[in-house]
Amino acid sequence: MKRPPAAPTLPPRGTRALSRYGARIRLRRRHRSAPPPDAGIDYRALVEQVPAITYIAGVGESGEWRFISPQVYPILGFTPEEFTTRLWMEQLHPDDRDRLLREEQALLGSSDEQRQVTEYRMFARDGRVVWISDEYVLFHSPEGEPLYRGVLLDITERKEIQQAAALQEQRFRSLVQDMSDVIAVFDAGATINYISPSVQRVLGFHPEEQIGTSSLALVHPEDLAGIRRLLATVAKRPGDTKRTELRLQHKAGAWRWIEMTVTNLLHDPSVGGLVSNYRDITDRKTLEDQLRHRALHDPLTGLANRALLVDRLT
Repeated sequence: MKRPPAAPTLPPRGTRALSRYGARIRLRRRHRSAPPPDAGIDYRALVEQVPAITYIAGVGESGEWRFISPQVYPILGFTPEEFTTRLWMEQLHPDDRDRLLREEQALLGSSDEQRQVTEYRMFARDGRVVWISDEYVLFHSPEGEPLYRGVLLDITERKEIQQAAALQEQRFRSLVQDMSDVIAVFDAGATINYISPSVQRVLGFHPEEQIGTSSLALVHPEDLAGIRRLLATVAKRPGDTKRTELRLQHKAGAWRWIEMTVTNLLHDPSVGGLVSNYRDITDRKTLEDQLRHRALHDPLTGLANRALLVDRLT
């Protein structure tokens, strides 16, 4: 005959052991009656209301889509019931399809739960091109079938902003590179951080030869003190602009007269430097010298004329 379980032996009344025993009993009862921490959460409703497409799909062109959330409709214009592997392949942008299939094949050899992020384009039902960010992991079902679990985000607006910025950058770069003037950016210590390709036409140097060097290295010794003062003055006032004329040495050794404008854009985070814009005015300076000589010398003898004598006396 089976004996009933023995009653637990209680500690003596009034002892600390009895108090601890009672506390343990109350804690156990509280744990039994307390609901699990995620009780009452409707996970399906949560998934269906986030502003992204969640999905579970098979691998490759033959893999089936096991689940896709209703957000596929406002983003791509298709209902979850319509969205199949065949439809996904048909709506993929042709320039992205082969790359995605290669990425899938490469992922099959990796371990489960390895996070992957890729971007591609899809055609919506109305023909719009929608940029998608696909963040997913590979896992295996209990039957051993490889599956993807992921989230699709519509990043079209972000991509359009990036493309517009890149186009504008390319436009300005083309303008700078095609200008006859040289544009250089240097820091407060006069080290060149950028110089446009036109420096080769003006001074004979490739841009790579000038970047990282001092912008004062080619200045004529007689002009060095003046340009130092000008740079120090401009650097004190954000947005300040000064103009000067000075001589810079060509790579071949000759001195070229330069008209230069310097602007302080050290405060501008997109530039972060002093910007100089300069052009070769050697021909103009030579002509000015010739005209000055003719005005002060006799055209037949080449000797100083009365105008030069008066100028020297006064």
